[in-house]
Amino acid sequence: LSRDAWHKFPRENLKDRKPIPVKWIFKVKEEQDGSKRFKSRIVLKGYVMVPGVDYTEFFSPVATDTTVRTVIATAIYRQGEGWIIEMIDIEAAFLNAELDSDRPIFAEWPEGMVELGFITEEERKEFCINLTRPMYGGVDVPRLFMKTLFRYLTQVMKMIQSLVDPCLYYWKNAEGEVMLMAVVHVDDVLLAGKKDTIEKFKSELKKRFNISDLGRLKKHLGVWYDWKTDDNGESYVAASMTKLEDEIVESFETSVGRSIKEAETPGYPNKFLSKNKGEPVRMTEYRSIVGKIMYLMTKLALDLANPARELAQHLSNPGEEQWEALERKVGHIEARYYEGLTYRKPKELRPISFVDSDYAKNIDDRKSISSGLHTLGGTLVNWESKTQHVVTLSSTEAEYISLAKGACE
Repeated sequence: LSRDAWHKFPRENLKDRKPIPVKWIFKVKEEQDGSKRFKSRIVLKGYVMVPGVDYTEFFSPVATDTTVRTVIATAIYRQGEGWIIEMIDIEAAFLNAELDSDRPIFAEWPEGMVELGFITEEERKEFCINLTRPMYGGVDVPRLFMKTLFRYLTQVMKMIQSLVDPCLYYWKNAEGEVMLMAVVHVDDVLLAGKKDTIEKFKSELKKRFNISDLGRLKKHLGVWYDWKTDDNGESYVAASMTKLEDEIVESFETSVGRSIKEAETPGYPNKFLSKNKGEPVRMTEYRSIVGKIMYLMTKLALDLANPARELAQHLSNPGEEQWEALERKVGHIEARYYEGLTYRKPKELRPISFVDSDYAKNIDDRKSISSGLHTLGGTLVNWESKTQHVVTLSSTEAEYISLAKGACE
């Protein structure tokens, strides 16, 4: 109510519109020190919204993992100039967005409003809610918020939007040198720059949005960041996702009903999975575990890139062979042969990439596999293992395709 986000609206004036139901959402968020925060929020049941009536487009861009890692590597490179990395969270972000003026949104009263004394039973029957700001749960709300934030950052704060990643914004000084980089992922903003420049950004943003200052980068999208110094006095950042690794192992052991054996490698040498010609085996559990492995892989575990790619090709019909391969991957995660991803100072701000191909290794369609490691001056910022879209006629052709894809990256 303090944000002027809604008003009472007579139901008799709705005409052919129906109020959208709402529900309560309760969450428990874990902090790095082990403490817990209990959060509650009222959200729209967006699945009942009518396309063309309640919304049109419903996408929202988010920063890529490559952008996040590149910004972290750049900040470490410029630590000597006083660069740091901090995080802020835009409070109730979606309530700060602006609704399309020609599409009013009506919602039902949340459960418990009468019992808690906020409204009477007569008011509940006679009125509904007319939203003047977007509400969490709406199909197009992330897009509306991103449009609002984009206009403020570019028009008011005079920031430049990256042509490569639309969720990367930056300030430049009179000499054309980058002073600050802001990476936006919905309501989380990662800031890299000097302390005074970051404080200037926060003060300008506070004129339009309420923000939570989270200080030095500690957690972003499930990844924990630990700032350390080695024996030589050089600073580096260790990224980890221990909780997700534990969840993967626990999910697998629950599905198969036994403990997992540790494995030194994530896959079997010279063994490639073929399509399962029988009935699917525990497909729901398989999809869930592989999905978690893929998220871990995209964030930190580059050694799981090729195994995750192979497992993901059998989501629609996993068999015993696929489960055997999955056990090997989970066993490798359980063995903890790596401690996440380490960011060290790049030797230079220049991209250096390594690409390769595996010719015709897909047993079912004879397609080749492209792989690549992409660094910023030696600091890893991206990795990939993908099946090529066409069937190549030679190993040389497969190499050229990998080279072209690597150059695009």
